[in-house]
Amino acid sequence: MTDHLMFSEKMTRMNECPQVSVVMPSYNYGQFIAQAITSVIHQTFRGWELIIVNNGSTDNTDEVIQPYLHHPRIKYLKIPNSGQAVAKNVGIRNAQGDFVAFLDSDDWWEPTKLEEQMRLFSNRSEVGVVYTNIRLADMSGQEIHYNPVARYQGKILSHMYGISNFVPFSSSMARRSLLSQIGLLDESIQIGTDYDLWLRVSIETEFGYIP
Repeated sequence: MTDHLMFSEKMTRMNECPQVSVVMPSYNYGQFIAQAITSVIHQTFRGWELIIVNNGSTDNTDEVIQPYLHHPRIKYLKIPNSGQAVAKNVGIRNAQGDFVAFLDSDDWWEPTKLEEQMRLFSNRSEVGVVYTNIRLADMSGQEIHYNPVARYQGKILSHMYGISNFVPFSSSMARRSLLSQIGLLDESIQIGTDYDLWLRVSIETEFGYIP
């Protein structure tokens, strides 16, 4: 058995409840969401639950998700179309895990993503958010080359404030207690809700980064 599987199984056995709640909001992404869901199911870290929040989709999302509804760790919630912040907050409020990971329904993860983040959390108690690097893909899934932005860790407020949001939301995982402390996403704004969240969070905690 490899080291990473031993770590994953150990972390799973520590608590029967899910340790990581994956929040996946979706609006009319039926053509992509199956790949996103599958990438969660295939994680080497097994202590997860997946909360899918259908944000008033009018496409075939219900039909695509139907085969996954039998999975004991997948929850499917439906709300009227209410904006991204509302949908994500609904997911957070229904989370059972001590950690919340975000995955947009048109993105997907490498298999060891959650495992590597949980390892960093377990080694660094001062860290409240862990995020990773990303790759970009086109509509067919082919990788798109782009000029990468600088990523920072530790106390990142000075890097983020007035520059740009360099924390990709679909790569991020945060302690649920921290999200509750700072008040979740601001539902009064429509654009830049994740940037606003990270600005507030970066006042309170350190960030960890996995390339």
